[in-house]
Amino acid sequence: MEIFRVEDLNFTYPDCNKKAVSDVDFKINKGEFIVLCGSTGSGKSTLHRLLKPELSPNGKVSGNILFHDSPLSECSGRQSASSIGFVMQNPEQQIVTDKVWHELAFGLENLGVPVAEISRKVAETASFFGIGKWYGQNTADLSGGQKQLRNLASVLVMSPEIIILDEPTAQLDPIAASEFINALKRLNEELSLTVIIAEHRLEDVVPLCDRIMVMDGGKLIFNGEPRKIFTEIQGDSPVLRGLPAAARLYGMTGGKDDCPLTVREGRKYIENTFKTDITALSGTSESKDKKETALEFKNVRFRYSRDDEDILSDLSFKVNTGEIFCILGGNGCGKTTSLRLAADL
Repeated sequence: MEIFRVEDLNFTYPDCNKKAVSDVDFKINKGEFIVLCGSTGSGKSTLHRLLKPELSPNGKVSGNILFHDSPLSECSGRQSASSIGFVMQNPEQQIVTDKVWHELAFGLENLGVPVAEISRKVAETASFFGIGKWYGQNTADLSGGQKQLRNLASVLVMSPEIIILDEPTAQLDPIAASEFINALKRLNEELSLTVIIAEHRLEDVVPLCDRIMVMDGGKLIFNGEPRKIFTEIQGDSPVLRGLPAAARLYGMTGGKDDCPLTVREGRKYIENTFKTDITALSGTSESKDKKETALEFKNVRFRYSRDDEDILSDLSFKVNTGEIFCILGGNGCGKTTSLRLAADL
């Protein structure tokens, strides 16, 4: 069943001569998982917002956007709120209440859903996303990653038939991002939720999607199965550089069969393509010069208020001049707090 049909869509921002979206045509069917990608300024976010009436940008629009065969402009606010979900890149932009539980219930309350049904849906959604531990917390106390998971949950509690996501994992650590995307795939497979996601982490989403749409300069330059992308896009396109490693290897070696997307498929492709054993050469170890200490934490403890639990507890590390130092960890573990302390913020 067709949900969206876009025909000859053009959009230009006020006081701008260049089109942000130019001559775009595509369809979105029920149950599809679609990745929309392209370099910064290619028109991804503009196209996404044009599919959500409340967020549609000001400017000159031509062409047709049909939602269930009717003009999207005729879609009521209630229908748009309940049927078309939207998750933004910045989690702060979607927070409207002070408590996590109230954020989940807010949309349903505005639609006049009975209290008993609100309670049931909120509980089911909180359980699905595993956010029960911070269900009663203040939204201001959540980490960036937790806020984004809460945003997704508050949209999905409305039971939309399509969800549009604008780089939703930008604020998430790698582990949380993977869990976030896998949760989307589960919703897509088990509930037939239609997903269209703009994402830079193509390594994670491309192997999961049914279709990939590539934008460049406001135009849709590819719309099809991800395995076929190298037949349409040639050269050193930034989009190709962002594809999974297995797919990039396929492109660099001029592969002829189906393009591999996962690590497993990439290994099989290498085994079938390269028959010569490849031996890694161990380089000579370089002597490590003694370097100056640029930053050092010694047994650092930190909490935001006297009654709170410690965010940091006996944290110690040293960063030498010229080093690249990476702090990893799950959402809410203290990464951002550590960096703010290091920067004296």
